[in-house]
Amino acid sequence: MIEPRKLIAGDSVSWGRTLSGYLPSDGWTLSYRLVSLNNSYEISSSGNGAEHQVVLSGADTENWVEGDYSLVAWVSKGDDRHTLSQARVRVMPNPASADYDPRSHAEKMLTALREQLQKKATSGKQSITVDGQTVTYATWDEMVNAEKYYRGRVNRQRRREREKRTGRTSNRVLVRIR
Repeated sequence: MIEPRKLIAGDSVSWGRTLSGYLPSDGWTLSYRLVSLNNSYEISSSGNGAEHQVVLSGADTENWVEGDYSLVAWVSKGDDRHTLSQARVRVMPNPASADYDPRSHAEKMLTALREQLQKKATSGKQSITVDGQTVTYATWDEMVNAEKYYRGRVNRQRRREREKRTGRTSNRVLVRIR
């Protein structure tokens, strides 16, 4: 089996890799590092005949942070080291954690924009100054346009999910007349 391209934090995962020329029986060790801008996780393997095996328990992955990572693989034997591959991997959030939020980025943004629009409608503030620093808020039109953009993304996501679930596609043609 090849390395996974998507992992869910908190799930167990395992894979094996056979590397001719870099056999565990010859003393070669296969190692991985899962790296993002802010996080890094070491992954080791064990030898089983001609195969290098990686076995990670749910406890090993439960605190992994959601995001896009590079999975770098290398073999080493004494002072010899050879980088084998580098692949993009997506770590999905742990659904069993207390702070798990199943909403997509677009759904979170739509909620936040709607909350800000509601606050702006009642306060009407355009900027605020604190200790000589002025912060200017987005205009009403900018926020309304952003809300429309994210509403469209959320609607498209939900339509795709519905089509995937039911197997039926929408025959509607949407037209906007200005």
